[in-house]
Amino acid sequence: MSQQRIYGKQGVWIVAGLLALGGCATPGYQKTETGATVGALGGAALGAIIGNQTGNPLAGAAIGAGVGALAGGAVGYAMDQQQQEFQQRLAAQEAANQVAIQRVQLANRQQAINLRLSGQAFFKTNSTELATNSSSALNNIAQVLNQYPNSRVLVTGYTDNTGSPSYNLQLSRDRAQTIANYLMTQGVNPARIQVVGMGEASPIASNATPAGRQLNRRVEITVIPQQNG
Repeated sequence: MSQQRIYGKQGVWIVAGLLALGGCATPGYQKTETGATVGALGGAALGAIIGNQTGNPLAGAAIGAGVGALAGGAVGYAMDQQQQEFQQRLAAQEAANQVAIQRVQLANRQQAINLRLSGQAFFKTNSTELATNSSSALNNIAQVLNQYPNSRVLVTGYTDNTGSPSYNLQLSRDRAQTIANYLMTQGVNPARIQVVGMGEASPIASNATPAGRQLNRRVEITVIPQQNG
């Protein structure tokens, strides 16, 4: 009897979660389905644990998968909306090849939004000082980040292979920190932000040409969702 009472209480909260999340998992956006799939896998595992405690692991797994799918779908939908906001606000920079916006998949299969900022457009030559015309784009980025506060923000700096590896590593880290500091001045919570310098590692083009080296000099802002909000 006590087991049934425990299961009933959990069932109320699970149903409440289904209703709350169901309104968010709106179909028709490009990554919502992926989020729902990943969420279902995690939810099934959690549901099985709950089911073991209530004497019905299969039912628990099924309910957990449903909750996880809706939660994952809600996160995917929010990421779709956030990506659209970035694209609308940064359309001019995208057109000028100063910012590239794309959805990426992390090593753990989690979806994230990546903003690649051109080093030439955002920094003075061989310097960590921001270019004078960079504030508009960074203000727009900060506004979107503040509008969607339930995410982590990874700011990563990169260089080409000109100069010593130690110098490039420090330059990349300092440039990433400059971007992070600016976002903080625009109200982005410092607790959300992590800064990394990669130096000349992970080039996206050949360092054998000036055009390739220009592409490799960049700062990337990766927006990683938090499913628990």
